[in-house]
Amino acid sequence: MFEKQKAKLMLTMNALANSFFGETRSRKGMQQISALAITLGVTVIVLSAMSLVNAQLRTQVEASGNNTYAYNMTTHGFTGLTTFGTWLPLIALVAIAAYVIGLLLGVFGGGKKNL
Repeated sequence: MFEKQKAKLMLTMNALANSFFGETRSRKGMQQISALAITLGVTVIVLSAMSLVNAQLRTQVEASGNNTYAYNMTTHGFTGLTTFGTWLPLIALVAIAAYVIGLLLGVFGGGKKNL
């Protein structure tokens, strides 16, 4: 059973490598960069929506009285969202750098070699 799982994993890894360094590099490259941009855009939108929901919850908690547990939860929510938000530019930079490195490897070192 372990051998079947290993074979499936190897096929998946080969398919992934072929998608990066396949015959149609320019089309695949554009698909990858557009997927990267969409992912980062969706992340920013979700982060913003979560911040708005957390702000609304905090307003309701403050209006209802001094509920310490709920107030602490909203405070920790703001802290987590702020922390993730400060890391977002670095995450985008690393993702773009990984894309550029993959593109350069595909152009200069990923070609098929005749043996």
